[in-house]
Amino acid sequence: MPQFDFSVYCSQIFWMCVSFGLLFWAMQTLLIPKIRQLQQKRADEKNALLEEAQALLDQAVALEQDIESRRKNARDDAEAVVSQALALCGQRMQAELYAHQSSYQAQLAQLEKTIDQERAVAWKTLYDSVPDLCDLLTKKWANAANNQVT
Repeated sequence: MPQFDFSVYCSQIFWMCVSFGLLFWAMQTLLIPKIRQLQQKRADEKNALLEEAQALLDQAVALEQDIESRRKNARDDAEAVVSQALALCGQRMQAELYAHQSSYQAQLAQLEKTIDQERAVAWKTLYDSVPDLCDLLTKKWANAANNQVT
């Protein structure tokens, strides 16, 4: 059997050591540095992307806080405008109410004056017509008394 032949062991061990040495040298000098460079480049790109993502996240958080503060300021401004508008409406309604109230009071005073004038005219007419009524009543009673006598 050829594998048990001791005469070829030395040459096989020599060539195995030479091949292993060459492969080890090739791996150490050519392949492993390129793999390490690729790993370092990937790690650097990953770190750069993570830093960029963190910067963008910080920027987004700052924008969100800015938007929230603007929203709060807008809400406060809107509440102030609404309260001012309500106060102004209340004042205008109060002024119009007073204006209508004085108008209604003037109309009421005019109506009371007209009623008093009409009442005075009615009383004067009644007072002036009392003698005529008395004459008419007297004549009617007299006619009635004359008709009963006959």
